[in-house]
Amino acid sequence: MIIFRLTGQLYFGGDIYALVEAYYQKISTFAQKKGIDIIGHIDVITKFNENNALFDTHHPRYKKACMDAVDQLLTLNVPFEINTGAISRGYRT
Repeated sequence: MIIFRLTGQLYFGGDIYALVEAYYQKISTFAQKKGIDIIGHIDVITKFNENNALFDTHHPRYKKACMDAVDQLLTLNVPFEINTGAISRGYRT
């Protein structure tokens, strides 16, 4: 969490949603350029965000960044992996 906050401060002027937007934009751009076979862990940015400790996943900027990336990735016509390991092990709700 500390690295995430420091990255937001150093490279995004403290605007955590700018960091989130950059993350999702890079994910979709990378996938389109590399010809991937499967999309996995797209939401890894939320891994340490239990109870919205770092950012609110219901915030309009978060939702727009995520959905814009998903919409772009859907055009690739490859499967999305849905990972529920952390939930099944009790690490996430």
